[in-house]
Amino acid sequence: MSNLDPAYSGGKSSPSGGGIESLTGEGVNNADPLNPVIEQTPTPTAIHRTQSNALTTTVTGIANFFVNAAVDNLDPVAPPYAGDFEQGVIDEFALSYAGTNQSYKIDISGSIIALSPAFLGTYIGAKVTGDLQGDFTGGVKFYPIGVSFGSSPAIGFQITVYGQFAPNELLRLQLSSSTAGDLRVIDCIFVAEKIQPIA
Repeated sequence: MSNLDPAYSGGKSSPSGGGIESLTGEGVNNADPLNPVIEQTPTPTAIHRTQSNALTTTVTGIANFFVNAAVDNLDPVAPPYAGDFEQGVIDEFALSYAGTNQSYKIDISGSIIALSPAFLGTYIGAKVTGDLQGDFTGGVKFYPIGVSFGSSPAIGFQITVYGQFAPNELLRLQLSSSTAGDLRVIDCIFVAEKIQPIA
């Protein structure tokens, strides 16, 4: 943040007691000294998505047994948003990290449909896991299936995790349920934001 930069000179109250008389430093607009505009640096972000996936994920009915989510597409929303991530396994929701050691906030959200009415009244589990870090704190969520869109019970889900990623780490979305059968991730978005500690 600009007001923590060593070049920041502080500023002083105006004689009238309102506003700031002067501010200097990176990201500060002094065109109007009484109403300076401080521009925030955008957070480096990677965004990938799955749309209209046709592949199914078969779950066993054992709620704590997770299987890799199958998807037939997982692409950046636009080339500049690929970041240091790319699909790591064909036909899976698996992203490989190609950068250097870096801390990230990861958010994965979307919709899952169950291809049988037998899932109504049961649960679907979603988990985010890494092949190097393993399971993340807060990375497992279970959702009751109480809504049916047409003939297919469905849920919406969202999972947020934090971790420091090493080169070539593989990040996966996995599914489970208390009912055996087929699930489908129909739409899903992956957002990775670089983070750093407060100095």
